[in-house]
Amino acid sequence: MILGEFAGLTGDDQQLLTSTFHAWVVADGSIDDAAHALSCHPNTVRYRMRRIEKVTDRSLRVPRDLAELCLAFEIRERL
Repeated sequence: MILGEFAGLTGDDQQLLTSTFHAWVVADGSIDDAAHALSCHPNTVRYRMRRIEKVTDRSLRVPRDLAELCLAFEIRERL
């Protein structure tokens, strides 16, 4: 399960990483635009995106992994 390890995070952490991923996707992968939308520093977005990669064991630079993450977050949002 792609987001299975999210269960081990606090609810606040889950929401923070989910909202960061969503902002990053909406910003077409722009760290700066995502940071602006989230009102935080770009390094904060980078850190959160690395956490997502670590927790999910997926790389945002690998197209298949990115597609899996997009789909997993979309499904999670709809449940």
